[in-house]
Amino acid sequence: MKIQCVLYRMLTLGVCIVILVTGAILFFLKKDSAIGRILIWINSLEMILDYPILGSNSGSFLRNYMLYQADYFKLNPNSQYIMLADNVKHPFNEYLLLTIKYGIGGLLALIAVIFSVIKSLNKINNYHLCLLSIGIVAFFSYPLRYPFIVVMIAYCLANIKYKSFFAIKVRFVTKVIVTVFIGGMFLILAQDIQFEKRWGQVVQISRFGNYNKLLDEYKALYSEWNGNPMFLYNYGVILNKSEHYNESNTILFECTKYFNDYEVQMLIADNYSKLEKWDYAEAFYYSAHNMIPNRFMPLYKLMLLYKYSGNTKQIIDIAKIIINQEVKVPSEIVNMIKMEAQNIVEQSSGHTVR
Repeated sequence: MKIQCVLYRMLTLGVCIVILVTGAILFFLKKDSAIGRILIWINSLEMILDYPILGSNSGSFLRNYMLYQADYFKLNPNSQYIMLADNVKHPFNEYLLLTIKYGIGGLLALIAVIFSVIKSLNKINNYHLCLLSIGIVAFFSYPLRYPFIVVMIAYCLANIKYKSFFAIKVRFVTKVIVTVFIGGMFLILAQDIQFEKRWGQVVQISRFGNYNKLLDEYKALYSEWNGNPMFLYNYGVILNKSEHYNESNTILFECTKYFNDYEVQMLIADNYSKLEKWDYAEAFYYSAHNMIPNRFMPLYKLMLLYKYSGNTKQIIDIAKIIINQEVKVPSEIVNMIKMEAQNIVEQSSGHTVR
């Protein structure tokens, strides 16, 4: 019993030291990236606070995170994180993601599993070390996005010797559950591979720019959609390129139920702009701008939108914002946008410019 207590303490101390040292090294090696993750974790905690007990379901991060980031920058227009903002698809912490998806209930379930693993520590073996290494990486990255890691975790859990539970060997129950789980995973994976292969063949056609020819192919694939939201986004792009703007937004709004980011908002806005629905286009361009305030394209598109809709005052206001905005990544496109904004301001009347 004393040996087991010592093992608990050594393991706990070792994990804490490794996490602290690794965190410090990562912070100083990539300071901007580390600070950017603080922004992500702040918004992730806001998501947890909105649905603390049971979470907001498995797809909630991809569906909602960028909207939270947009709200954050809307409320904090001078935030120190503005130049670090970008599209985000993962909170870079598996424990945060688990709590966002399944709430405190899901986190407690994970703690119960961890506790059962710790209780099995009569002797540390390779299975324990494997789980420990994955658990540490999960504080700073997203190992569970890789099916191989998930299979490794399942394999390790199945091979750890647990204590009896209501006279039933937990190890046996775990093996049965893991076998069914892995079998189901391989079945789903086989179906996904088949769909992705067909989709890849269709994408090759798009390289020739014949978007109208692609519509029938995408429509057929859509009837067999495998749940990958990026397919919906690409379908929306094809409909946009072939000038089916209403249909494109129908697909894109379905996409936002699973995945919603800067690119999706920009494409929805472009569809509304082409349909001359200026108010809707304006709202979505501003949404994209708030998601990633350091990008110039939403502001440029707004400037063009006000030009087409005849809103002279707003054109000049946006042009001034573009001129004064800090450049994150210098490029010819950014230079052209700034020059065009400068020309608009210079061509406006003297009393309007000042």
